[in-house]
Amino acid sequence: MHVYVVTICVVILSIMSLILIAIGSFKDDDKILSFLSILALIFMFIGAIGSNIVPPIYFGLVERFSTYSAVVFTGILGIFGFYLDD
Repeated sequence: MHVYVVTICVVILSIMSLILIAIGSFKDDDKILSFLSILALIFMFIGAIGSNIVPPIYFGLVERFSTYSAVVFTGILGIFGFYLDD
């Protein structure tokens, strides 16, 4: 029960945050951050779809697309936040 509730919440919040970051950065004319958030979202979907398509022996490989896209994008947000000019 706990695994399903937490997993569903994390997935929904991750997708929604990437969409909202893309929309907000596009409105602020920050095309790079908008592009990177859409790219991270695409990689998350590739990982989710690919885990059902590939043979079970390669499951971990495509699942890493989902996991690493979120981690790399968090690092990118940290870099943008550090170098952000007011």
